[in-house]
Amino acid sequence: MAKSKSEAIQLSIRALQELLAEVCRRPLEYRDDQELIASLKSQGRLYGHYSNDRLGIRPCSINTVKKIAREVVPGGFSELDSLRTSAKNRVEEARAIEEKGNKRTRIGLKALADRQEHEIENLRHTNFLLLQAVSEARRDIESVAGVADAQVRKERSRQAVIKLAAMLALNPPPFNAPLSESNVEPVRPIR
Repeated sequence: MAKSKSEAIQLSIRALQELLAEVCRRPLEYRDDQELIASLKSQGRLYGHYSNDRLGIRPCSINTVKKIAREVVPGGFSELDSLRTSAKNRVEEARAIEEKGNKRTRIGLKALADRQEHEIENLRHTNFLLLQAVSEARRDIESVAGVADAQVRKERSRQAVIKLAAMLALNPPPFNAPLSESNVEPVRPIR
């Protein structure tokens, strides 16, 4: 029994919806499908030109897709087009992750910027911990300097060194060890 044109379009739109959802779920599987990737870039290319006989997807006008999608897709055409843009973004992200920071694509630049933002945040955290260590060391030096008894002064300075070492240990390398134990060279004044 032959299907009516309307039924064929409904089946095509359902199949397209399922394909778009599948691309969103597993974008790596579709990263090399150049025809699909090119079609995802615009409504006209996807709905008006893309076809896949194996899945039963055939092209039709955007107005027809809008009309039939109301009946077939929960959320109508806007949901279907939202799936299209999500699928496009997911495939671009998957390709950018493979390229690891390709600076020629928007997604590659975004990935690079995200990594740099993360690194900046880590450095801010390290800087905060180092500033706390310096403040504590300064307070300890002032408290040790005011003690007359040599035994008490020696004990307080020992505790201050232990506390400072513990605070430095909270940082990532190379900021987690005193200068004598790390590869950081002390700054020497130029004369």
